[in-house]
Amino acid sequence: PPQPPPAGGGGGGGERRLSSRHAHESLLDAPALEVLVERVARAVGDMDTPKISLARFGQGDLALFMPCGKERVDKHGNTLYVAFNVNCPGHFLHPTSLQNFLTHDPQRAESYCLGRLTLCYESTADDDDELNLGSEARPFHVCYAEPILRDECEA
Repeated sequence: PPQPPPAGGGGGGGERRLSSRHAHESLLDAPALEVLVERVARAVGDMDTPKISLARFGQGDLALFMPCGKERVDKHGNTLYVAFNVNCPGHFLHPTSLQNFLTHDPQRAESYCLGRLTLCYESTADDDDELNLGSEARPFHVCYAEPILRDECEA
């Protein structure tokens, strides 16, 4: 498979197992959500129309990755994250990128990862065992992404 561009932070080690237990809490706070949308808009450079890709995923696009659930884990024991999509299934966040999100914003990464895609390629379970998708019969996509939001303490 293609090699990812250099990224800041960790390998694919699975020091921490993730769940989506905080997802409902982060979606209930409307003022916090408004602040988050403004931060995303500043991070992508367009205050009026930040756009998250839903139906195509290519280099430079913004993608929202959500946890699949604790029963679907990569070979390191971390929950798999899949891109939120419309008729474009099977785009998984690579464990190296997940570790980068966990390093820069661990609390937010428990619920979702919002980032700019740096690499996305098609793969099969035979080609790529990093995601532990041995039961996946059809091809899937492996995505590398850089966080566009950072923990407030880094700002």
